Amino acid sequence: MHISEHRKAIDKLDAHIVRLLNERTRHVLAIGGIKLKAGEEIYAPHREHAVFQRICRLNAGPITSGQLRAIYREIMSSALALEKNMTIAYLGPEATLTHQAAIRKFGASLRYAPQKTIADVFTEVSKGRADYGVVPVENSTEGVVTHTLDMFVDSDLKIVSQIIPPARQRLMIPPGGPRAKIRQLYVHPRIQDNAANATRFLVLGRQCSPPTGDDRTSLLVSMADKAGALHRVIAAFRHCQINMTKIEPRPGRRKAWKYFFFIDCDGHVQDRKVSKVVALLERESGRVKVLGSYPNTE
Repeated sequence: MHISEHRKAIDKLDAHIVRLLNERTRHVLAIGGIKLKAGEEIYAPHREHAVFQRICRLNAGPITSGQLRAIYREIMSSALALEKNMTIAYLGPEATLTHQAAIRKFGASLRYAPQKTIADVFTEVSKGRADYGVVPVENSTEGVVTHTLDMFVDSDLKIVSQIIPPARQRLMIPPGGPRAKIRQLYVHPRIQDNAANATRFLVLGRQCSPPTGDDRTSLLVSMADKAGALHRVIAAFRHCQINMTKIEPRPGRRKAWKYFFFIDCDGHVQDRKVSKVVALLERESGRVKVLGSYPNTE
């Protein structure tokens, strides 16, 4: 085939793709209307997870699965913007790692609102001024972001999704570069020179999504600081045969000798094993707070 013939074929395919994209979007808008009437959230992490899995299974190349995911990310982002004028609050300023992570998750079609502090992100979502929030929670080099963990003690917000950008993603310094220092990012620019470095972010919302079959659950467990406390927590997970992927102790801010354990484990809170371990921990400690169940992959 000559170049002109290839171009004619491309033009014909483009016309077909545009028709199909609009047909797909009409179905998405119909679903969105049903959700809004029922008081449900428009963004559905479990559905997003399923779509990405399905299109990657269907992909025969030469487009890579990563490229296909990026294309569909923008398709879904434009549909979300048409369904509702959604706002995503994030730890600012613009062009920081958190901003890039938010765009990677939600696409370029939504409105992004930079916030000065992690507490401000929680507030914007809690007050309904933002639909979702994006905050850093841990860095593979510098560890957990304690400000984020501590906010969950009093907040009713849920973790609805997570974002793990590529390890080699670099820091983009905006005009007035000093604003993008460690106090804003909790990720120091020098760390970005480490090829193995990665920052994990959480998406804050108001409702947990249903199970996908490959989920992670985050818990907050309150327990007195006394001998055997940590052992009893770990023993509960071992008894229920649940893989605990992370445990982080934090001192209570109101009462001396009181500790919180922030725990990540495999599974969804609706799973039998996870609900059983929550019940065991409640008997041992008196307070277990489910921070969220969400897809285990981005």
